[in-house]
Amino acid sequence: MASYDPVQQPPPANEVVWFLRLPSSTPWFLGKLDLLVQLGFVAGPLAWLIPPYMLMCWKPAGVPPPVCPLPPIGPSLWCDVLHRPPGDGQRVWVRCSAGGKALRAEWDLKALAFVTPDEVLTITVPWYHIDVWKPR
Repeated sequence: MASYDPVQQPPPANEVVWFLRLPSSTPWFLGKLDLLVQLGFVAGPLAWLIPPYMLMCWKPAGVPPPVCPLPPIGPSLWCDVLHRPPGDGQRVWVRCSAGGKALRAEWDLKALAFVTPDEVLTITVPWYHIDVWKPR
C-alpha cells in the first residue's frame, strides 16, 4: 500500500491513520488530523500535538505499518519519546539526531517538552524534536 504526504495529501479529518515522523528511524504510530487544532495532527495514545512538518508520511490504519517494531530497551537505555515517555520531572539525556551529542534535560509533561537545566539560559524543546531519551 502506498504512503501519502501529510501536507500534500492529508488524511480525512479525525480518521485514525498510521504516521511516520522524523527521523525515519522512529517507529510508526497511530494518529489523526484534528481540524479543531488548526490543521494539527494528534499523535499516539496520549493525543500529543505534532506539526505537519515533522511527519514524513501516512497510511490508512487498516493497513499494518511496515515492519518497524519498537526497539527493545537494551543496554544503552535509549527510548522513543512518543512510545515510551519519561516520567514528569524525570532527569534525562536527550538526543536530537542519531549519533548526535546527548544533552541534559528534564521532562515537563504539561508542556510536552524537554527543558535544559541551565543557570544562564533555559531552553524548552518540544517532544517531536527529540529522537530518543534515556534516564540520567
